[in-house]
Amino acid sequence: MIVIRLTRHQAFRLFLISMMLPTQYFLSKYTGNDTEVSRLTSINSMLNGFKAMREWDGKMIVKTMIKFLHKIDFGRRTKEVEKVEESIALEVFRLRNKNGDFAFSAVVRVPHPEKVKFRVGQIVRHKSGYRGVIIGWDDTCRAPKRWMSDNYPDKTQKWLASQAHYLLLLAGEASEATPTKRTYVAEVDLELEPRSQSNTVQNSELDDFFDFYDGMQYHMRPAMRILYPED
Repeated sequence: MIVIRLTRHQAFRLFLISMMLPTQYFLSKYTGNDTEVSRLTSINSMLNGFKAMREWDGKMIVKTMIKFLHKIDFGRRTKEVEKVEESIALEVFRLRNKNGDFAFSAVVRVPHPEKVKFRVGQIVRHKSGYRGVIIGWDDTCRAPKRWMSDNYPDKTQKWLASQAHYLLLLAGEASEATPTKRTYVAEVDLELEPRSQSNTVQNSELDDFFDFYDGMQYHMRPAMRILYPED
């Protein structure tokens, strides 16, 4: 039989780790946030926490636990509300594009990949000059082959297809330069706009995706937060 000897500090750390999963489960049940999306987000956060705990000392663990408890919102929401919001978000995206092309997939984006530089709600500018707010993203290009052939040269098509792509809601009304109110763009062609209270996007579809602008970025509506919980 193998005997593992632990110091008090190591035993206490092991105890905290073993308690995190059942504690998270209990809190999700108590607050009513026990949808599939909530569980995926919580599990991903815990896994990231486990990795970080390798470098923690005892004081850091206690401080983190206290900070976590202070953030808990015990305002209970019903399961019915959560499930209705989740179903609305998924159905809307399925109807807009049944194949899930152009960032309209109903797949929940968890976790947010490191290669995806921008987030939903941020305002960006295309290298050709037009502006827009991000309303969706794919970690690689997800579009029909015909669209790829029409928009990307053969020599760079494979490289561009491997880039993160973003669905933008464009600023202003349709024009000759931007004939549609939306566009699907590779990350390499975008840069983040300076943050400003007045640096907003005017588009009649804005309220379909966001609640308000805080001077830094737009805040997603509940249905959008279900699909992009880490943005």
